[in-house]
Amino acid sequence: MPTGVWSKINRSLRRPILRTDWERPLFYTHRVRRISCTDISFPPALNLSEVFEMLRLSLPTQHLLPNLRSLTWLFNKTSDSSLPHALLLFSPRITQIVLGHFKSRTHLTLLSALGGKCPVLTDVRLIQAEIQDASESQTVSSFVRELKCVHALDLNYLNETALEHISRLPTLRVLKLGTPHIFDTAISASMLPVPKFIALQYLELKSASSQCMITFVRNMTHSPLASLLINLSPPPDFALTVDIYVALEKYLPPTSLTLLSMTSNPASTSPGFWIDQPPLQIDEICHLFHFPNLTSVTLGPPAGFDLDDEDILALSEAWPRIVDLSLGSCHLPRTTLRSLVFLAQHCLFLNRLELSLDASIIPEMDQSLPKRIRQFSLVEWEIADSVLASSLLVARFLSGVFPSLDGIRTNMQDEENHDDGAAGVLKSRWMEVEVALPVCHEMRYEERYWAQKACYRSRSLSREL
Repeated sequence: MPTGVWSKINRSLRRPILRTDWERPLFYTHRVRRISCTDISFPPALNLSEVFEMLRLSLPTQHLLPNLRSLTWLFNKTSDSSLPHALLLFSPRITQIVLGHFKSRTHLTLLSALGGKCPVLTDVRLIQAEIQDASESQTVSSFVRELKCVHALDLNYLNETALEHISRLPTLRVLKLGTPHIFDTAISASMLPVPKFIALQYLELKSASSQCMITFVRNMTHSPLASLLINLSPPPDFALTVDIYVALEKYLPPTSLTLLSMTSNPASTSPGFWIDQPPLQIDEICHLFHFPNLTSVTLGPPAGFDLDDEDILALSEAWPRIVDLSLGSCHLPRTTLRSLVFLAQHCLFLNRLELSLDASIIPEMDQSLPKRIRQFSLVEWEIADSVLASSLLVARFLSGVFPSLDGIRTNMQDEENHDDGAAGVLKSRWMEVEVALPVCHEMRYEERYWAQKACYRSRSLSREL
């Protein structure tokens, strides 16, 4: 703006904006393609409402930023009245938009204007507070039904008709949905026609019931789904967990899925939930062996796992491309350090591991193999509830199998299995393992160096003879 309109000292408008004041700003505003307005974008003392209202009243053109492609408007700490000001920045060429936080019914009315002013939206993210009634959900869903070419959609609530609409969009590739109690009943098989989701590659349900997830999976038989992230609430019991795994095997194509994450919040369960819940065994996990191209797997069943070394061998053979593997906590684990050898042998790309085991016994290496097993990709191991006897011996073993391992995390998940003193001792011992790893790596390097030198000298001597 020209000198005299804006005060740089107290960050406020000195006088009303005249039509002639717009000549210079409008020369530049058509160049803007991307803008982000957040809590930290403006000084706390700035009266945002006054500024935007004066801009709106004096703007001589239909759009302030006519060529804007991407808009991020996120205000959480400031006044609730800031969100409607985003309307001034809406333009017909916007394809990517992030809006929040929607805290009231008044905020949601902004969506009706958004659909009309931004007809070519392809990437939409709405950050919403809790929906209080069905009319608020209807407002959000009405906006979603106006989307014709959306590629990515991230919001909390959808009703039956909106969910059916997006399921038939040939462009939808990414779908992130939040709390399910609005769309949980709407997605039941009796009410919703079978969705297509013919282009969906990424699905995230941030807090879904088990039945909601199973119904989604049943309707994605022809989806090229590569990433599936689910937080189950409430946590499923043993039978429901098995049903989920069976549904994944039955309805999803085997070659598409590369990322699978299924977790739950144990704190949301009733006090007696854990009494009769058995841990998962390999017979249940094997349903997921249906997906040989998995590179990232995170499984967190409420009762954990009950696996042995042979089970880990089967798992490592089923997922040879795995890069990130998290199996949570095993109560009183039967797996040993031998299971790590199987992972090193068959999962050459494994970079991060979460697996609890019994490291109290150091296994002997298989001398029948033509070459010592070493895997150079693993750099981090979360030990969960693992036990051990000798820190130095474990460090030497790990160094021999995983020469690049440098991080060991000691987040004890199952504290009731150890009294406070025992848990503290175990954590300190595993910290000793982490400290000893660099020294062991250096020793291994020296050993290999001198072994190679000796081999070279022996070969030279043989040639001379």
